Amino acid sequence: MDRPTLRVRTPLTDAQLNTLFAAAWPNHTDMAFGPIHERSLTWISAWRGERLVGYVNVATDGGVHAFLLNTTVHPVEQLHTNARGSDATSFIGDPAPLLRRNVKCHCIFRRSNL
Repeated sequence: MDRPTLRVRTPLTDAQLNTLFAAAWPNHTDMAFGPIHERSLTWISAWRGERLVGYVNVATDGGVHAFLLNTTVHPVEQLHTNARGSDATSFIGDPAPLLRRNVKCHCIFRRSNL
């Protein structure tokens, strides 16, 4: 299966994100993502057509460092990811070049949840 289409800072609704998070995280409770995005450096969403299948929030220390948080991949996509590798990078590819083109950061820290 090909990698999904990645979009940087695309508008996302709470409904889209809560649907994705509920599928990926069994104990997820609906929440508002607007306040999180207001404080985020940016975010990356992964799409298959018009279906949201992945998300990662990018936080910052206010300097040149970025941190990948809330990495979430739809379980169906995780099945394909785990066949290729064991982390989110296998799913979305290396986000560093995409982030460097779209935001000012030099060092990106990530922790995989897959």
